[in-house]
Parts: sequence; structure tokens; C-alpha cells
Amino acid sequence: DEDHEKAGRARIRDEQNKGTEAYQRQDFASARGHYAAAVARLDELQKAPLPSGGAASSRILVERDGVRSKLLSFLGKCCEKLGLDDESKRHYVECAKITSRVEEYS
Repeated sequence: DEDHEKAGRARIRDEQNKGTEAYQRQDFASARGHYAAAVARLDELQKAPLPSGGAASSRILVERDGVRSKLLSFLGKCCEKLGLDDESKRHYVECAKITSRVEEYS
């Protein structure tokens, strides 16, 4: 299960890093695409059954929420730069909900 999680997180991190590189080049459209792909990979990891057949621990779920929150924040920033205010706001609102939920759990 740990290897499954590490492999999934590596794929997410790869997309996130590509998004950060694009953002630093001020290629906000590409950055947005990479961050959105990272969120999609996180969704895939969330839905994928664990090799053991069990469920992910609450610690893992909270860590994934932290990653999702960060990615949504990055997406919001990209959307701001692209003038996509409604989309940016949706990402920030979802990010705030996750952050609040994580704080309640802690």
C-alpha cells in the first residue's frame, strides 16, 4: 500500500513541478493544465483500490487533502493571471473548505 501511495504521489508531484516551471515562465495556461492534471491524478489515486484491498488511513486522507488544497490554490492563481475570475473563485472556495476540514481534524 505504501509503494502504491508513493508512486501515485510521484506522478502528482511531477505534474505539479511542471506546472510550477510553466508558472515561473509566465506560461499560465500551461501551468493551469499541469495543475489540473495533478488534481486529476490525485482523484485517480483517491479512487484506486489499495493493493491490500483495505482503505486508506485517515492520515493518508488528510495528507491528500493538504496536497489538493495546495494544487487548488495554484490553480486559482493561474486562473487569476488568465482573467478567469469565476474559475479562480471556485478553486479558492474549495481550497478554503478543505483547509477548514483539515483544521477541524487536527
